[in-house]
Amino acid sequence: DRQMLVADAMVDASLVSMQLMLVAREHGYETNPMAGYDASKAAAEFGLDPEQYVPVMAISIGKPDPSEVVPDTVRYDVKDVTEFA
Repeated sequence: DRQMLVADAMVDASLVSMQLMLVAREHGYETNPMAGYDASKAAAEFGLDPEQYVPVMAISIGKPDPSEVVPDTVRYDVKDVTEFA
């Protein structure tokens, strides 16, 4: 049924979105997944049939402003924060 197809599409599209974001970062871009848009109007806004296409996620992609880049943070060594019994 349609509900199962939509749920399956959400999982698949979310995995694709994650990969797109990782590839973009590897090529020097920053990304940001966005929610809060009207998903019921998004497909129609792009000229797509809203009965056939279900918007999953909006992703912004761009180059960071070098003057606003946050410096690297210090990370704890995994041995200092985990213990295996």
